[in-house]
Amino acid sequence: MKFFINPNATKFNESIKNLSRFIPYPNIGKTESFAEWKNRLLFFLLVAMVVLGTVAYLPSVVLSIKEKLWSVAVLDSLVYIAVLFTAFSKRLSAKLKIISIIIIFYILGVALLLFLGKNGAGFNWLFMSPVLISFFYGKKGALRATLLNIGILALLTLPVYFNINQFGFIGQYGIDGWIINSINFIIICSLISFGLAIIISNIDSSLQKEKELSLLLKDNKDKLVTEKNRAEESDRLKSTFLANMSHEIRTPMNSILGFSGLLTEPGLSQEKAQQYNHLIQVAGEQLIHIIDDIIDISKIELNQMKINLGPVKIYNCLKEIADAQQNKIKSQKKDLTLELNVAEKYHNIIIESDETRFRQIVNNLVGNAIEYTESGLVIFGFTIPSSKNEELIEFFVKDTGRGIPQEAQKKIFDRFTQAGDLEFKKGTGLGLSITKGLLDLLGGTIRLQSEPNIGSEFYFTLPYVKTVD
Repeated sequence: MKFFINPNATKFNESIKNLSRFIPYPNIGKTESFAEWKNRLLFFLLVAMVVLGTVAYLPSVVLSIKEKLWSVAVLDSLVYIAVLFTAFSKRLSAKLKIISIIIIFYILGVALLLFLGKNGAGFNWLFMSPVLISFFYGKKGALRATLLNIGILALLTLPVYFNINQFGFIGQYGIDGWIINSINFIIICSLISFGLAIIISNIDSSLQKEKELSLLLKDNKDKLVTEKNRAEESDRLKSTFLANMSHEIRTPMNSILGFSGLLTEPGLSQEKAQQYNHLIQVAGEQLIHIIDDIIDISKIELNQMKINLGPVKIYNCLKEIADAQQNKIKSQKKDLTLELNVAEKYHNIIIESDETRFRQIVNNLVGNAIEYTESGLVIFGFTIPSSKNEELIEFFVKDTGRGIPQEAQKKIFDRFTQAGDLEFKKGTGLGLSITKGLLDLLGGTIRLQSEPNIGSEFYFTLPYVKTVD
């Protein structure tokens, strides 16, 4: 894709860059709404004042000296110096420069009205101030400028009415002409300044909406990219998971079909038949476990898992789980010690929870610990930590097994993943994600501490709803 740069825009920006070496580029401030275009307006106004001011000053001061209008010559010189100082000063802020320009125009307009009367351009210069005020300060500025004009012109009515010539030629207007000119000036000036303020306000609103829409579009674009990446990752994980499920389901099914076929062989001894029946039973239980995991994760994903709350004698549950898992250790012939560690004072505690899901959570964690610990110790139990915010029971399952790498700990509870970067060596990879999903439904949390080749420690909490001594 080719991008074409407007040569006029490039020259325009280059001109600003060159001019800003002499006249500092203003910065109205980040607190102003869309200040950049106002910065440009102020910058070119300063440049124009310097250029046009020089063109206007030289003939004006020469003519004033020739006509011996010393007051006008001095006024022009002071105004011109003030213009140069305002434009070239690096110490004045942008806001002070705006105020300085408005004051300069106002003083010049009032002075020209006093000194030159009908022969000067006092009303023209006086007109510039409310226009600029409206431009930079909006409707409130326009209102204040209008009130200021009314007050100043009312004061200037005095020398006109009393025909005081010490100030200059303002008395030439005559009271009737002065009133008519003043009223027309205020009306025209108010219409233009308020109209300009409304236009600027609408421009600001449009720019505000445009910026909000741009930010919204950018935010939505970022969200879409994130969701797209998440969906692609989910599809990848699910594809890997389905491939693994196909293998996991076929394994027990092949065992069931294979040993079922062996049972039909003639002359099969009673001992062999019992052995084959046992292996078929083991494969069937494995298949049921896989199917249960798939159903559970589907229910959790679809928010259809039902929770049946009731009283749970947690120590009794843990004791039964320990006995069942101890048999598993014996059947696997591991040099492993399983220990249930619960203080005696907690043996009679009853909480309100879902006993079936509670047993499933503990069985998943203890089963994993036994599965990935070849020798050493697996210890589990619970404590009641002190908490100011809410009552919680904290359960723990600790082992001296292979541990989990740091980079894998962040995703260990994700759907369809295991610690070894999707290495489905044992099981479906759903146990921990199901555990976390069930804890979320029961109002609990889970965390992990682990070091490779040292062991893992899982901690999960459940609300401490009810106790019985």
